[in-house]
Amino acid sequence: MEEQLKNLETQMSELGKKIDHVYRLIAGEELNEDSSMLRRLKDTEDRIKKLEELNKRVIYGLMGASIPALYGTSKLLQAIISLLK
Repeated sequence: MEEQLKNLETQMSELGKKIDHVYRLIAGEELNEDSSMLRRLKDTEDRIKKLEELNKRVIYGLMGASIPALYGTSKLLQAIISLLK
């Protein structure tokens, strides 16, 4: 009975150490919170937001540049057609 109790006590101690380790991975160390998974997740979310904003800017830039390009292309085609006549 005492042996089983001692075995259970060591298992609980090992379980406690594992739980502490997982907590440190998720929440980070007391002095170094940058190493935590939560901080990495927040940094990744910030990077994704910045990429989405860049994507929007590129799309709007291309849309804005396409209008003058179409106008220039139509003028070029008109000039070629007038030369062929």
